[in-house]
Amino acid sequence: MPTGRANDPDASIAFRLLGSLEAVADGRVLGLGGPRQHKLLAVLLLNLGATTSLERIIDTLWESPPRSAKQQVHNAIGSLRRALAPLPDVEIVTSNVGYLVQAPDEALDLHVFRERAETARLLEARHDLDEAARVLRSALDLWRGPALEGLDGPYLRGPAEQLGEERLVAEERLMSLRLRLGESAQLVGELIGLTGEHPLRESLRASLMLALSRSGRQAEALAVYEDLRGHLAEELGIDPSPQLRELHTRVLRGEEGAQAAEDLPAASVDVPWRVGSFLPRDVREFTGRSAEVGRLLDGVGASGSSALVISAIDGMGGLGKTTLAVHLAHLLADEFPDGHYFQDLQGFSLGRAPITAEQALEDLLRETGVPAELVPSDPAARERLWRSRLAGRRALIVLDNASDEAQIRPLIPGAPKTLVLITSRRRLTALEGTFPLSLDVLPVADAAELFVRVAGEARTADDPDTVRQVVELCGRLPLAIRIAAARFRDRESWTMGDLLSRLRTRRQRVRFLNTGDRDVMAVLKLSYDYLPEDAKRMFRLLSLCPGSTFAAPSAAALCGSSVDEAEACLDVLFEHSLLLEREPGRYMFHDLVRDCAVALLEERDSVEERRAAMHRLLDQLLHLAYSLCQPKAIEPFVFTPDITHTFEDIDPLPPLPERYGPLVADHETLVAASRYAAENGWLTHAWQIPCAMMPYLRSFNYGTDAEGLFTRALEAAREAGDRHGEIASTTALAKIARDRGMSPAVAESLLREAIAITDAEKRPEWGVKLSIDLGMLMYNLGRAEEAYELFSNCFPRAVELGLTGDLPLLANNCGAVCRDLGRFDEAIAYFEKARSLARTPTPPKFEAVLLFNIGFAHQLMGQPMEALLELERALVQSTELRADALTSTVHAALSEVHRSLGDIDLAFAHGRDALDLARRLRQSEIECMALNALGEAHIATGAVRTAETVFTEALTLARSRGLTPQMARATEGLAHVDLIGGDPPAARRRWSRVITDYPGEWTSVNGARRHLDAPEGEAGECPRCAGRSSSVA
Repeated sequence: MPTGRANDPDASIAFRLLGSLEAVADGRVLGLGGPRQHKLLAVLLLNLGATTSLERIIDTLWESPPRSAKQQVHNAIGSLRRALAPLPDVEIVTSNVGYLVQAPDEALDLHVFRERAETARLLEARHDLDEAARVLRSALDLWRGPALEGLDGPYLRGPAEQLGEERLVAEERLMSLRLRLGESAQLVGELIGLTGEHPLRESLRASLMLALSRSGRQAEALAVYEDLRGHLAEELGIDPSPQLRELHTRVLRGEEGAQAAEDLPAASVDVPWRVGSFLPRDVREFTGRSAEVGRLLDGVGASGSSALVISAIDGMGGLGKTTLAVHLAHLLADEFPDGHYFQDLQGFSLGRAPITAEQALEDLLRETGVPAELVPSDPAARERLWRSRLAGRRALIVLDNASDEAQIRPLIPGAPKTLVLITSRRRLTALEGTFPLSLDVLPVADAAELFVRVAGEARTADDPDTVRQVVELCGRLPLAIRIAAARFRDRESWTMGDLLSRLRTRRQRVRFLNTGDRDVMAVLKLSYDYLPEDAKRMFRLLSLCPGSTFAAPSAAALCGSSVDEAEACLDVLFEHSLLLEREPGRYMFHDLVRDCAVALLEERDSVEERRAAMHRLLDQLLHLAYSLCQPKAIEPFVFTPDITHTFEDIDPLPPLPERYGPLVADHETLVAASRYAAENGWLTHAWQIPCAMMPYLRSFNYGTDAEGLFTRALEAAREAGDRHGEIASTTALAKIARDRGMSPAVAESLLREAIAITDAEKRPEWGVKLSIDLGMLMYNLGRAEEAYELFSNCFPRAVELGLTGDLPLLANNCGAVCRDLGRFDEAIAYFEKARSLARTPTPPKFEAVLLFNIGFAHQLMGQPMEALLELERALVQSTELRADALTSTVHAALSEVHRSLGDIDLAFAHGRDALDLARRLRQSEIECMALNALGEAHIATGAVRTAETVFTEALTLARSRGLTPQMARATEGLAHVDLIGGDPPAARRRWSRVITDYPGEWTSVNGARRHLDAPEGEAGECPRCAGRSSSVA
């Protein structure tokens, strides 16, 4: 292009960006130096008249800046100043933050181009089409090639593409003007070339269709439309616009005066793309979330550079969803050079309604450079324009605080290469193709670090324990932690103890975590405000649940609704991130969300409504325990529950032990409900709930909270004057003390007290049951004769009372006592009698008990092979029945049998199986049996020191639980250790103690007697010496 002529309107242009970069003086192109100087001048000219920061310049010149970058920039500026010296009106000025070029606007071809394009628009608006076309053609004549041709880099590529868009828009306008001026035939060739370069531009396609149609080439015009439709469907997943479809119809009909191209929107843009960064600032104290950031980055990376990635971050209010999304966007910003856009959708915003998708599209389109007057009013047209403008671009879009999927869908671009980050309090499960991430509260360490970073280390570093307590009371919720830390930071007189005291109670927390513009409760209530009414009511009433978790049946009871309705409401609360689901079907509150629910409950539900809801819940929990446990209940735990409300029956009942699954899940709630009932005047529920649970509790050896549970039950029954409840609760406490070996004396006292109450109440059938329990206690304490007397005395009473179900049990118990007393023939007869008294066929578990007792009798009789046969049958049956306590006992007995038969490997295997089960069940007596069996197996292998350790552990445990027979057996084992270790006197002292500890009438005492009766200098031998290896004989 010739320059420098006096009448040349472009003579004043000194800098050319619309092509390769040039600086011109008096028609002569100036030498600027190397590529670095060219890039430096380009970035300064793109910001003509304004300062460009040194950091931006460095980032433009180098991907990995050298240490000397600042000095090199300074040197390059000096070179440019010398090169531009022939331009008197041009100056490069140094500021405190960077550099700027001062020059007249008309010195830059880009400015001249834009000025002429705007002049043409005004001329067109005045219907001066000829002059508009001439001016617009002169603007386009300034272009010598692609903008900034030959220059590259992340901060030049985007502006170059934007300038290319401006050029193309101008060409589209010129084509439209020439069509209106009647140049249809002349334009066909140019338009074919342009549509080939830009196949998705609807306005170019429309102009070509019109040019062809008006030139008599209707078929070719229709083919242009079909070609575009195929491109749009394949690349963007959209259809042509309604305007283009209308043009297609007109062309198809052969109608003259078809819609003009200037009335049609471009499929992508009508104005240049504006590259901008609209992200909020990254939070300086951003802490933790490394796992979440890693997952999101992995998701972006796994999708590849050409894939559309949609990451949906959900969670309750105050978790830091926006903070995380913005932080991630800043981390990834450099990978998306076409702009970073942020839209607050106001889905859950205090005092503001959610904005519509149409509003959001207008905001986003305008951020990308579309003037307000060019934003289509039709929602579908806005959506198409948004998608077309993003076609082929690498942009990053943050859609924050979404209300639901419907608000989001129109904002999702159809093109690849774009990253969309979405945050919402709701789980956007119906949004297709997302990479979901549900946020939880911060881990303790990250929560504490966040507190310290906000509050400052000076006053917090020396008290990490209190910091941890504070963040726990803040629920590890980032918003609450920030508020607490900021308030502490601003009050220099406070200690950490002062802060802690202000967070102790719910009411204190609600008041303290409110700073006016930031209020944790207000943030949480926003989610509540968007709930349907039935979900709002459930949210409030769920705060009454005494346990930390709950399921649909309890939620239904609180609300007086059906379980199906409750499940639907729970789903809504979960989707709005107001509930957590730690395991399928079981929900819980975050601590601060529960505070919010309680506050709303107290504000909106009367005391009467709350009490009615709790009555329904207590009834439901009692119904649950009663329905699942009553078929296995025995007196005095058989009763009719006091239930006012009606609930669906559990039919059919699942088999054991699966039947107790719901009670395991609701265990904490049941215990807490019983406590609540006792403390709030529901005295019948306070004893009936735990007593209904008795079969379940017994199957798990009661658990650590059973003593407190039944102590409260007993107190409630006594306060209510309910003798049945008193007897049942007293019996439960006695069984707990007996079976867990906690206090034999207490157990005996409680059982005798319960028997006395049954006598006073004239309930002899309960007295029989309790006497059997007392006999079992006597047996476990080694008081065999007393146990036998109790069992045998119960026989005629049980017959008289028609308690036929107790007769097999009594016969079995009498047999077990006779066996341990060495009355083996009598014992076997009792076991056979028990089998005959049981209903036919013998119940499987009872048969397994009899097999064990008979097998153990054969072992004591010195008949290990016969014992092995019976015990192996017992093991098969008890394992099939999942009767874990019995299985553990059988394993312990089999360990002894295999040791006496010399099969030490099997002895260890059975002994360890017994030990594992016993410890899991917390069955102290069986644990002692297993330890003693394993100690004898270790002696048999010569591992004397190990045996000593194991026997000592057994002795310690047995002594702590008052298990006299097991104490004696452990002492007997230690005597063998002394004997093998060469200390016969010590062994004899232990055997003497065995005779003292063992009940004198028990057959097991005979082994110790044999050793003590042996002649001086001889060791003697007992049944427990059998199976020892020759190395230790």
